[in-house]
Amino acid sequence: MRSAQKLFALLMVVVMLAACGAQATPEPTAEVVEPTAVAEPTAEPVVEPTAEPTAEPTAEPSAGQGEAGPPTLTCDKPLKIGLITDKTGPLALYGEMIERSFLLGMEYMAGAPGTEDNVFTIDECEVQILIRDDQGVAETTTTVARELIEVDEVDLLVGTVSSGATATLQQVALDNDKVLIVAPAAANEITGANFNDHTFRVSRTNYHDAVNQCEYMTTQYDTYVQIAPDYAFGWGGAQGFRDACTFFGGEFVADDIFAPADTTDFTPYMDQILASGAEAWIATWAGGGFVAMMQAAEESGVMDEMAMG
Repeated sequence: MRSAQKLFALLMVVVMLAACGAQATPEPTAEVVEPTAVAEPTAEPVVEPTAEPTAEPTAEPSAGQGEAGPPTLTCDKPLKIGLITDKTGPLALYGEMIERSFLLGMEYMAGAPGTEDNVFTIDECEVQILIRDDQGVAETTTTVARELIEVDEVDLLVGTVSSGATATLQQVALDNDKVLIVAPAAANEITGANFNDHTFRVSRTNYHDAVNQCEYMTTQYDTYVQIAPDYAFGWGGAQGFRDACTFFGGEFVADDIFAPADTTDFTPYMDQILASGAEAWIATWAGGGFVAMMQAAEESGVMDEMAMG
């Protein structure tokens, strides 16, 4: 189809040049020079008629080309996609979201709900979604990913929720020559230090969060302190907010505070935040720990003294 389009464009250029050439023929001048001798008339030249140019026949576009419609998906055997998510771990809230949204996306593509086994029919191909729970633990991520690849023979991997576990999944996908679609993990390193050419990211990064928040927040507050979980997501979040808020004119008046991801008592950390004297505190956190964090912030008086980002 592209070849035909290029040929058509080339023909149009030739026609335009020809038209311009016809218009460029000079008009005769008013001065007439008398001939010195009368030439004998000669026979009119006979111009042989030329055949009318005919357009080259083009093949009819197939169902997957040109204006006839979108590409048709075909496959010799059912395609298998391994979706790894957190169903029972500390980030299960996000795990449920990604599972629901991915299956809804498949339903949208197929134009109909899938079966109980999550099999969808797209055009002339069956696509099966195999869902596995890694509990947000990197070691479990490795186990279920290898099982999906070696036993279930999936063609594609999707996941996972934890940024730390996603870094592990990236290496497994690379080692086994499988494309990995990353969602919803947000750590910058996924497409930074840990990036490889088998990683295709559809989720946002810590910096997307930070730039959008800091651009507004720095118009309201000048000084900051922040807390984040002590793993890849938290490290990336802290770096993103420190860079972005500083760029927009804010100042961090204390070192970043990192707490274990499974922290249940945030009182000591709230004391550090309160003692910093900052106008606002920033929390990069994920999972159930947020409830305990907010309770401690209320009880310690942080929410009365400082704004929260």
